[in-house]
Amino acid sequence: MADTARIAQSHRHPDAVPGHGDPGNIPVSFVTVSSDDLDERALYDLAYNTIAPQIEQISNVAAATVEGGKIRQININLDPALLQARGLSILDVVSAVKASNLILPSGDIKAGNLDYNVFTNTQFKTVEPINDVVVKIDQRGNPVRVRDVGVLSDSSDIQTNVVRTDGKRSVYLRVNKQPIANTVEVVDALRKAIPKMIGIPPGVQLGISFDQSIYIRQSIKNLIEQALHGSLLAAAVILLFLRNLTSTLIISVAIPLSILVTFIVLYFTNQTLNVFTMGGLALGIGRLVDDSIVELENIQRHLNVDRNRWDAIVNAAREVAMPIFASTVTTVVVFLPMFFIVGIARLLLIPLTLTIAIALFTSFFVSRTVTPALCYRFLKSEQEAHRSLPSWFVSIMQWSQRRYDALDEGYERSLRWVLAHRRTLLVSVVTIF
Repeated sequence: MADTARIAQSHRHPDAVPGHGDPGNIPVSFVTVSSDDLDERALYDLAYNTIAPQIEQISNVAAATVEGGKIRQININLDPALLQARGLSILDVVSAVKASNLILPSGDIKAGNLDYNVFTNTQFKTVEPINDVVVKIDQRGNPVRVRDVGVLSDSSDIQTNVVRTDGKRSVYLRVNKQPIANTVEVVDALRKAIPKMIGIPPGVQLGISFDQSIYIRQSIKNLIEQALHGSLLAAAVILLFLRNLTSTLIISVAIPLSILVTFIVLYFTNQTLNVFTMGGLALGIGRLVDDSIVELENIQRHLNVDRNRWDAIVNAAREVAMPIFASTVTTVVVFLPMFFIVGIARLLLIPLTLTIAIALFTSFFVSRTVTPALCYRFLKSEQEAHRSLPSWFVSIMQWSQRRYDALDEGYERSLRWVLAHRRTLLVSVVTIF
């Protein structure tokens, strides 16, 4: 039985395969290459040698990896008897062919601000020259060539996956971006580049079957909707309990301002807008107003009893400073174990966790700076605020006040009972849970 040595043919320049891509990155897009006319080997060669290099020239693209199709493979079917007669082994043939099929660095050329790497390409362009590769010089001084010990065959590697697009033979390219690149910008540039690609035969269709930017754009849309809904709900609750339009407007500023500051901090921590950062912001958006609500409610309480605005606001802010900070820290600490995760899970969860933590600390920052400043400038005591409101609105607020007082009294009675029956409560809780 003949032994076989295999050569996978490639004409790609080594610089065409970038070395800075993060292997943990999720592909930003899949580009499909399909045709009714070309077979799967021709599709693979077209994608690998023509399309992938053009995609990798797009700014911030790390790599374009071809999946599917058949990889061209040159087989050398060696005759063991001929090898033995000439004192050769399979490794001798493999080493000789490899040594003749190289791309060798040959220095660099500097031209102004540009630095060009120079390579000497000795790779085979066609199959025939492989037959002429010298494996050994025999004792008589005659060269022993590949053709003397074996026969070449132009074939394909074992196909491990099959790709079809709308029933057509296809391959696809998995496009990865640089770690710090913006996904939306990379995909937009890819979509613009596809119609302009050169060397595409007639009858070959290029398309995008997966686009991560769609999910990011949808996340941004959902975030905007959640911010709007959260602002409206927060405004309704604040208006119901504080009975003050000015308080409502002040709290409504906290959400967009916290989101804006979060985006700025994410930028300086080298995070991009992607599914995970946007998801983290969406998860944390409901918490962004909590600190400002506590701050404002306490300021409102002080303004109702203290005529000196400065003292009222300073004392109110000082009272809740540590409780708000402790609440923020305890919430963030819950996510601390995420930073010790390793592997692909770390790449996925760290952006989400970091975004939530930044958003919560941003909310604390806004509540300690912007909210008191706005309260000092615009917030009035309830008595002053009611003088400038229509009578019908004051009636609604008074009705709300009565309901709130009833709720407050009910809570006070419950709290007094709990404090008076601490042992009964503790035993009940332990028994139930």
